Amino acid sequence: MKSKIDFRQASIYVLSGLLSSFLLGEAGFYRGSLDWTFFPVCFFVGLGMLKFVTEVFNLISPVQAKQINLKELENKAIVAEAFNQSKSQH
Repeated sequence: MKSKIDFRQASIYVLSGLLSSFLLGEAGFYRGSLDWTFFPVCFFVGLGMLKFVTEVFNLISPVQAKQINLKELENKAIVAEAFNQSKSQH
């Protein structure tokens, strides 16, 4: 499961980088002069593309993270304790 998540994250980052570079290249942004707007524009385009690609991945195959239910754990502990007590009484 851990390797599946790592592969998913790596795929998201690589795809985001490629798509944001493609988008900026098609817009002709790289041909302009290297002024103060270059890095903020690249950062925010990359951030937006990361959010977009992550949402696309979540639509295609959502991560099934199991939430820990404290009430369920407490109920299991009570049942286990009662079972152990009944076992020791016999």
